[in-house]
Amino acid sequence: MGRYVYLEDLVCRLGRETLLALSDDDGDGAPDAAAQKALDQAEAVVRALLPGAVEPDDDNRDLLNWLCVSLAVPLLFARRREGLPDDHALMRASALEFVQRLASGRPFCPAQRATPCHAAR
Repeated sequence: MGRYVYLEDLVCRLGRETLLALSDDDGDGAPDAAAQKALDQAEAVVRALLPGAVEPDDDNRDLLNWLCVSLAVPLLFARRREGLPDDHALMRASALEFVQRLASGRPFCPAQRATPCHAAR
């Protein structure tokens, strides 16, 4: 089963300094397990809501990545009990609405295209 999202995707979305502020609990200058846990939880939500087994490929990789990162970022901010910046709150709401509509079979019209943040894997 292919991964939808990687730690580098959080670095791309948040920047290294912000990611470390949210996830470097031991102060060693590297994201701790909390960052991977947030990604794993977000991916599990997306997989649970998508109909059938969806594997990442060239057609859907950027969208799956955007969905997972958009759901993982709020988990990291919540760990620090910091307010979620408006742009991340909007991305979280959009990602949840998208997967819920897709799961229910309701039509959707994405307002914007997912922006690839990662290099080809």
